[in-house]
Amino acid sequence: MPIGRARYDEACGEARMTTEAEGVLLIVFGGNKGNGFSAQIPQHLLMQVPEILRYVAEQIQKDLSQGNA
Repeated sequence: MPIGRARYDEACGEARMTTEAEGVLLIVFGGNKGNGFSAQIPQHLLMQVPEILRYVAEQIQKDLSQGNA
């Protein structure tokens, strides 16, 4: 995960504040600044990121295999 500013930091911050979330991982496809991502995640939650991403990937694969896309 890159350290420092990312091209979608502002949108990521808005999402975090709007949802009152402790952390946000934003992935953008074809956005107005191109593809990219931004993360605003406190240190104590970083260890959960790989598990959450695996879960999301599994759910997407499950939905695709069931024709729910």
